Amino acid sequence: MTIKIPLLAGACCLAAALAPLPASAATVPACSAGKPTAASYTWDFKAEAARTFSDIRADVEQIATNTDELRALTRDDEVSYNPGESYYWNQVDSAINDMGNRECRLQTIRRVVSPAQQRAIDKILAENRLMAYHARNAGDFGKAHPENLLMGPYRDDLVNLYNEAQALAGVMKTVSRASA
Repeated sequence: MTIKIPLLAGACCLAAALAPLPASAATVPACSAGKPTAASYTWDFKAEAARTFSDIRADVEQIATNTDELRALTRDDEVSYNPGESYYWNQVDSAINDMGNRECRLQTIRRVVSPAQQRAIDKILAENRLMAYHARNAGDFGKAHPENLLMGPYRDDLVNLYNEAQALAGVMKTVSRASA
């Protein structure tokens, strides 16, 4: 009888370790560089990275602004809305998807940009995955429980999403000043 408990616990740990990640976990997009062309040898990758950072900065500011509006809605218990149809959620989703679309290119050019730009790319990749994760969690909870948007899980994911957007906005400002 005493042998069964550790054996059962070990089997549970093994099953948890071998189980696939939930669908809401962020995944790393497949990204492969194409063959270099003649233009590749003279292309200004640092300038391209700076332009992409500017676009991402706009996306991050949009995420922070719209997430702040969503957080404000959770403070008013009289407000009822469907997160799936919310203008603010659509803006957040659009900005996160835009950033995700830029990830592959940033990963491809990472090795030929400045060290400061490399650090920014690393931060962008990590933060975008976290923001996507929290946005997905909050959106799923909000769609499943539109009557309970004042509850912790929804609000916690919004707070995390806002904080990550603010942190990344700070990184983007620093990189913009360094690139200028």
